[in-house]
Formats: sequence, C-alpha cells, structure tokens
Amino acid sequence: MKRLVREVFRTMAERPAGVDIVVELRRCPPAASRAAARAELSRLLEELAAAPRGD
Repeated sequence: MKRLVREVFRTMAERPAGVDIVVELRRCPPAASRAAARAELSRLLEELAAAPRGD
C-alpha cells in the first residue's frame, strides 16, 4: 500500500503544498479492490489540494 500511496501522490496534477500527509489504513484492501482504493485515495488527496488553507 505504501507504493500505491506514493504513486497516487506523484501523479497528482496539483499537490497539496506545505502540509504533511499521513495515511493510516484501518485494514488493507484485498488485491481485487486496489483500483477502488486508488480511486478513493486520489479523490481524497485532490479534495485536500483544493481545500482553502488558513495561512
């Protein structure tokens, strides 16, 4: 899963800047649902990148 998280983060068009991101799994998804896990992680990271920051 570490590799999946790194791959998704590297392929993002707009990365969250100035934040540390910690991904903690409650359980590892089965191999058959890795595509769904990738899509969900991508969605969450894109949402984080688009969120306004209170600098």
